[in-house]
Amino acid sequence: MWFRLALSIGLIAVCTTPAFADPTYTFTNLPGIGSFDAAAIGVNNAGTVSGWQFEPGQDHAGFWSLDGTFNDIGRVDGRRMFGRGINNGGEIVGFSFVTGVGSFPFKWTGGAPVELANGGAGSVALGINDAGAVSGSDVVGGVQRATLWLPDGTNVDIGAGAGSFGGFINNLGHMTGGTAAFAPFYYDGTLNFLDPLVGDIDGIARGINDHDVVVGNSGFPTTRAVYWDAAGVHELPDFGPNSSDAFDVNNQGLMVGTSEGRAVLWLPDETLIDLSPFLPAGTVFASANSISETGFIAGVYVDPVTGYVNGFRLSPIPEPSYLGMLVLIGALAARRRRRRAA
Repeated sequence: MWFRLALSIGLIAVCTTPAFADPTYTFTNLPGIGSFDAAAIGVNNAGTVSGWQFEPGQDHAGFWSLDGTFNDIGRVDGRRMFGRGINNGGEIVGFSFVTGVGSFPFKWTGGAPVELANGGAGSVALGINDAGAVSGSDVVGGVQRATLWLPDGTNVDIGAGAGSFGGFINNLGHMTGGTAAFAPFYYDGTLNFLDPLVGDIDGIARGINDHDVVVGNSGFPTTRAVYWDAAGVHELPDFGPNSSDAFDVNNQGLMVGTSEGRAVLWLPDETLIDLSPFLPAGTVFASANSISETGFIAGVYVDPVTGYVNGFRLSPIPEPSYLGMLVLIGALAARRRRRRAA
């Protein structure tokens, strides 16, 4: 179970700024099939959650609707499927998996999922922006490299070197990643390296918003949640003394992650919010993996009754006043993309 749980946690100026004090949420359980696990990874502005449901030998990639219903997006060549990122048009990326061979990146835009151009087993797609650009890693000749897939499917080696890996991508087309030596960076046409905290020699860059604020961690083997902005690296408060990690950040500066086995939210002023009160009583492990511009949070937790890993969605109360506007903007953008494709 713990191997599957490790797979399930993260390895992103809208109208008027809302008040952030005393956030409250409603909880939606996103379970697996029968007695198996599930992982909720990404969430968009409409509250649609991407991820997968585990089943021996035939894992299912897909998305959970607002009512908690899981929608299977199908398979690439009958392979096991794992969904990762989702954009505001509902497009999903992830990877298929062949036992004994490895992983292969895919993109789903409706209909059947399509394998992205890649050099071989071990390649993965992790993030997708609203234009349909995809971030991840491609393996060519047995060597992994951080890779950007353009909306037309062309894959671009961003020049981070052998052994590098890609992370997530914002709506500017800028993506995060790390070198083989775990030197974190974000890429905006050039590689911008991000210093870890003083005393640390490495880190991981994960989520990135449209202001190029990046979240992730610093240090190894004990990691500390951090974010990077134009002023440099900032350590986020946690519940210590063990590891913490930040996985995603939205354009309002709300950040989510995990600390001491608890799903957490950091406000823009770095206030730490424990999300445990909004999860089932007795939950012993949880991680918040992503947050939308509309405040939806997706993550995973260990069910205190069954012991299975389930996904969850937290929906903000009250619903943000700009939710309808953002959902409409996302739908219009997706429709324009479909018309151009036609």
